[in-house]
Amino acid sequence: MFIRTNIQGVYPGEIRALVNILTLPGFAVRMREGRLDLKKAEMFRKSSWSNPEYDALMAAHNARIAAINMKGIINRVINNAGLLILNSVSTL
Repeated sequence: MFIRTNIQGVYPGEIRALVNILTLPGFAVRMREGRLDLKKAEMFRKSSWSNPEYDALMAAHNARIAAINMKGIINRVINNAGLLILNSVSTL
């Protein structure tokens, strides 16, 4: 299973894409050297698919988390700006 999740990055407007690759149950291949059938491994890889409903659910969740993060950033900027003004007034 491949899961791609877009999240808010560190910088304003930055979007980071995370890709998780899961195989349940586990997929392992053990062959003698030179005997691995890469066509079969590729066939297995191509057989996976994403779930659009899950993708939409995760996108909505990530949007809520990004909104909470942005609110925190704005509050910190406002609070820090207020402290700067108070500090500059008190030194006059």
